[in-house]
Amino acid sequence: MSYNLVQEINRESSTKYKIFISHASADEPLATAFVDLLEGLGIDPAQIFYSSLAEYGIPMGEDIFEYLRNELLGNKVYVIFFLSDAYYQSAACLNEMGATWILRSEYLTVLQPGFTLREIKGAVNPRKIVLDLNGDCRKSLNSFFEKLKKMFSLENISYSKWERYRDRFMGQLADKVRSEEHILL
Repeated sequence: MSYNLVQEINRESSTKYKIFISHASADEPLATAFVDLLEGLGIDPAQIFYSSLAEYGIPMGEDIFEYLRNELLGNKVYVIFFLSDAYYQSAACLNEMGATWILRSEYLTVLQPGFTLREIKGAVNPRKIVLDLNGDCRKSLNSFFEKLKKMFSLENISYSKWERYRDRFMGQLADKVRSEEHILL
């Protein structure tokens, strides 16, 4: 076995997962509520990359694209796409989607309220099971929790604690839907 291959295997086995929240800035309130959900579960903030909060984003003075490139190449990245109409109108978001596809990073597609499965375009596979935030999403969120428990070794999180954080997130989701319905009236 070559030295470079051994180095790569060692890097892969020692690298922790990092969650990258790919979202449009217009969708920041709901994406931030989702980050709060991750924090509540005990995911180390150093394992979350989320550009809308300074403590999770790109450090001052860094080149945005170089920093993002290094994050994607230097970590086992689990990308969470927060899809919406605003997402597809953002060149930066579409670049993130393309980079995820090229790197074959593992990802989760989240459909925000008002955005449907048939609206998925681009490098995201519409046949892959999604986290659909339209309607009652408790079962989908519970499946997501089970996946995170395995990825991040969250065995010490009780199901009742999870339900509290999940229900808080669902309340924020319901508030977002109500406020958007009010705007449409």
